[in-house]
This record gives sequence, C-alpha cells and structure tokens, in this order.
Amino acid sequence: MPPAIVSRHWRIKGLQREYQLRDQLEPNGPKAQPVHLAYQAPSHALAVKTLNFSPSSIRDRWASGGRDMASGLALLEQIDGSCGRFSYLPVDAGEAAMRTKTDVLSGDRPKLDRAA
Repeated sequence: MPPAIVSRHWRIKGLQREYQLRDQLEPNGPKAQPVHLAYQAPSHALAVKTLNFSPSSIRDRWASGGRDMASGLALLEQIDGSCGRFSYLPVDAGEAAMRTKTDVLSGDRPKLDRAA
C-alpha cells in the first residue's frame, strides 16, 4: 500500500482506540462520525485536468463533489445507535467514479452560473 494509505489507516485505528477508551471513562460523551470524501477524476480526464479551469471542467468537478457529498450524507443517515462513539465512513471511490463516468457520458451536468 502507498504510505499515505497506510498512514491514514493507522490514524483511523488510533481514533477508534481513543474513542473506545473515552467510552469507558465517559459513556455519554460526544460521538465522532468523519465522512471521508476524495475527488475521483473520471477515467477520461488527463493528469493536467486539475489545472483546467474552463466552465465545463469546473462544472464536472462540482457535479462530482455534489454526488460524493450526497453519498456521504446517505451514509450518515444509515448510522444507528449501535455503532458506538466513533464511526469512520468512507465514500466508496469506485462507486463514485462510476457515477461520474455515467453522468459525463449522459451529459447530465449542472448549470454553472456566472459570478456577478
């Protein structure tokens, strides 16, 4: 695994241990439910696409971010009280990338208004 993934894995494990200990000391304490969102470029996008600020490119990224946020909010709605005090909720990158590709191919893009 790449170092960034290994590092993230251990940070999450550390938070899970910390919240398990907090649960023993203070059972009614606060909960943490981080939702992990990460931009997934569609397969047709080139590496320099991140430097492209054309209206269509920004529109695509906004749409992708909106879909990822909707997926994250749906994950939060599915949580019940049995999850404990710490729940790590990663948005499925493969599923998000597939939705992005499908939407781009179908031409489903939000309207990008001009700034005043």
